[in-house]
Order: sequence, then structure tokens, then C-alpha cells
Amino acid sequence: MLKPLVEKRRRDRINRSLEELRLLLLNLRNPKLEKAEILEFAVGYLRE
Repeated sequence: MLKPLVEKRRRDRINRSLEELRLLLLNLRNPKLEKAEILEFAVGYLRE
């Protein structure tokens, strides 16, 4: 019973962080981006 709760908290943390990345990098331009696209933008930004 504890494992599903731990996994949900982990997913929630990941999703909050991805949303924060989207806001920082894209400045609300497209709120419907997929998680992979947000990460790709972050990687591109860090490489620049």
C-alpha cells in the first residue's frame, strides 16, 4: 500500500518540476506541450 503512494508523490514532483520548467523556458507560450518537448527545450537552452 505504501509503494503506490510513494510513486504518486514521485510523479507529482516530476510534473510540478516540468511545469516550472515550461513556465521558465517558454513563458506560457504553449501550455499544451508534452513533457518530452519541455525537456528538449530545457536541454537546448542549457546547451546554448
